[in-house]
Parts: sequence; structure tokens; C-alpha cells
Amino acid sequence: YNRASLAAKNGRPEQALRDVKRVLELDQDNARAYLLLAKLYLAAGAPDKALKAFGKAFREDPGNAAALKGMGDARFLKRDFRKAVEHYDRAVKEGNREAHTFANRCSAFIRLEEFEKAVRDCREALRIDSGLTDAYFNLGVAQGAQGKNREAVEAFTIAIGKSPDKPDYYYNRGTSFQKLGDLDKALADFEKVLQLDPRHADALNNRGTIFWTKSNVEGALNDFRQAAHIDKGHLPAHKNLGAACLAQGRPEEAIEALERAHDIDSKDPEILAALGDAWMQKEQWKKALSFFKKSLRRSPSREQTSSILTRQGLAWEKSGDLRRALKSYEKALDAAPEPGLRDALAGKIAELKSRR
Repeated sequence: YNRASLAAKNGRPEQALRDVKRVLELDQDNARAYLLLAKLYLAAGAPDKALKAFGKAFREDPGNAAALKGMGDARFLKRDFRKAVEHYDRAVKEGNREAHTFANRCSAFIRLEEFEKAVRDCREALRIDSGLTDAYFNLGVAQGAQGKNREAVEAFTIAIGKSPDKPDYYYNRGTSFQKLGDLDKALADFEKVLQLDPRHADALNNRGTIFWTKSNVEGALNDFRQAAHIDKGHLPAHKNLGAACLAQGRPEEAIEALERAHDIDSKDPEILAALGDAWMQKEQWKKALSFFKKSLRRSPSREQTSSILTRQGLAWEKSGDLRRALKSYEKALDAAPEPGLRDALAGKIAELKSRR
């Protein structure tokens, strides 16, 4: 057993695994050996085997807080976050007050979107061990999710000071700056992310949105293209690329990007409506109308419904069917949430009635 423990500490997991299995051949009730075996499985990315071994350690030594924490870690790897929290709770009750126990439970709460509990656990982890860098990072994540972006920036900044080579630390601080409207600082953080990891698709996409806001059109398009190329399943990058191409009057590229976005999420009414807009730019009224119809079937919000119906009305108008155009505009008026939009639609309806 001692040789197995030493091998594990010195980064020789194969030797450790052989030795600890030999221990269990000689002593099938050795709780310490099961615990070491479970930790080796966990480090090797085998949560099912780890969970089984932690369970045996706990059965041989009821109340073993380390085994309970380990079961929580294994459940976390299996993405069973609710069960992970249950095991961490039991570990704490059994006296496990390690900083990592609270930090790991914090991570599970973040996945469960229980951010107040996550913040509480992060603070407890940092009270026990103020040098726990990941706890500062998770604290920032939880605070950002609560809309407390200034506090999140402070937490991310501490994490960066302790580990200045972590791209995700800069990325998350950048998103907090972006939400606060401090685009220059956000841009600087996204630039740093891309220095550390040039293939960070999220950073490319977010930098693209800032470039677009700053009227750097080509810079935005290049970033959206790169993000979509690096991560074929990056929905925001494909949507942003499609929207940017539409705004620049490039319907062919817009359609290509939006079709990929539609492959990722076929139920998003905004994507379907944007495809309708792209076909409108190509003066393909029938195709445009088919996408507007599909979009309206996807239960968009009231504001989206009014916008889509307005565009549908324009497509009918362009195709020469004034009766259906009028019907769409009237429905858009009923759904319009803002007085200014209602006035504009009322004027359009009056104009169309006059033309008829």
C-alpha cells in the first residue's frame, strides 16, 4: 500500500494501480486501498469505476468523509450534479471541511444554476484557503450569472493575478466588462485570450460583436467566420455571421451561415425569420414567406411576432398580393408592443387600403 501511495504521488499511476490491486487481493476489506483505487480511477477519467470503489471504501468505513467527497467528485464527472451535491452535503456533515469540498460543491451549484448557494460555498472555500484560485474564478462566474458584474470583475481579476496564463479567466472577465458597457477593457481581455489560445471560438465571437459595435465590419465578419470554422456547432457565431452578412447585403453568405445555425437549432424563430430576410434580399418572395410562416409556428415572443408579421406583410406586398399583405400588417398591429411601432403599422395599413 505504501508503495502504491508513493507511486500515485510521484505521477506513476500504472504502478500505483498494480500495487493497490495487489493490496486488495490480500485484504478485500481494506478501506484505504479502495479509497486510493477510487482516486486513481477518478484521475484517469473513469467515474463509474471510481464511484464503485468509493462506495466500497465507504461500506468498509462508514462515515468516511473522504469517500463521500470522492463520490461527489465522481458524480460531478458523470454530470449528475444533483447527486454530486447530495454526496458533498453528506461529506460536510461527516466533518469534511476541506476547501476543495466547498469549491467543488460550488461548481455543482453553478451547473444547477443555484447561484446564491454557489457564492456561499465559494466564500467558505476561500475563507478556509484564500489561495484557491479556481474558487475566485467560480465566484466570478456565479456573481456574473446573478448580474453582479462589477463584483465578478473583481473576483476574476484576483484569479488572473494568481494564474495569469488561464484563457478562460480573461474571457469571463471580458464578458463581464462587455455587460458593463466597458468595451475597451472587454476587447483587451478578448485579445489576451486569443494570444493564449488563438482558437478560442467564444473569444473570437465576442470580439466580433465588439468590432461590429465599433463599426469595424470586416474585423467582425472575420472573427465570426473564424469562430464558426473552429467550432462548427457554435450557434452564436453562425447567427452573428448571418446577421452581419444580411446587414451588409450579402444574402448568399448569410443563407449559408443561417442554414448552419438552423441545423444546430431548428426551433429558433429568429433564425427562421432571418432566413426569410435573406431570401427577401434575393427577391425570392415565396421562399421568404415559407420561412416567415415557419418562424411564426415556433411561438416567438410578442415583439418577435409583430416584427415577423411585418416582414411577412412586406413579402406579400412585394409579391403583389395586397390582400394578404394587409392581413399580415393588421395582425402585426395587434401584436405590436410599442406605441411608435403601432403608429407606423397603422400608417402602413392606411396606405395599403388606399392603394387597394
